[in-house]
Amino acid sequence: MSNLTPERHLQSVITLWSESLVACPGCGTPVAPRRPNQQYCGPKCRAVAFVKRQGQARRERDAKARLLLRTVIETAREVQHLLEEPHDA
Repeated sequence: MSNLTPERHLQSVITLWSESLVACPGCGTPVAPRRPNQQYCGPKCRAVAFVKRQGQARRERDAKARLLLRTVIETAREVQHLLEEPHDA
């Protein structure tokens, strides 16, 4: 038999429970994970985080594409300039 008072028992349960809480990366709400790999408080937060990640990836891809396109355009202009120069024959 335990010599914990009901108040101390409740406090120990609360302490154990609060130590197992993690913050949801989406909204910051404390979450008691039901699975070892659970990160988000629910499907809505998980979906919103997914959309944000996809948006970030798209912005990075678009930035790389714009840079490559600019390089191609500049190269094409240099080639055009070289072709328009009079030839010394």
